[in-house]
Amino acid sequence: MEDKIKIAASEIVAKIKELPIGSKFIMEDYFTDYKFEMEDNFELLEEIFSLCDSNNIQIEITQDDMELGVPWVYTYKKKN
Repeated sequence: MEDKIKIAASEIVAKIKELPIGSKFIMEDYFTDYKFEMEDNFELLEEIFSLCDSNNIQIEITQDDMELGVPWVYTYKKKN
């Protein structure tokens, strides 16, 4: 399963990289192409953040002080 998560994360990061700077997106929109269990989605999100960081792709959650629910339903913004 870990390999599938790494592959999915790489594909999602490639899509994020293609977005114009300032684009807003919901991570869950990318997750729908993959059928992972809830706990795997947390691992997938961690891998996405890690890959974005190592590829100097900056994204941020745009909802101030919202830490409710699962983090892939938040709106993110590509900063660079």
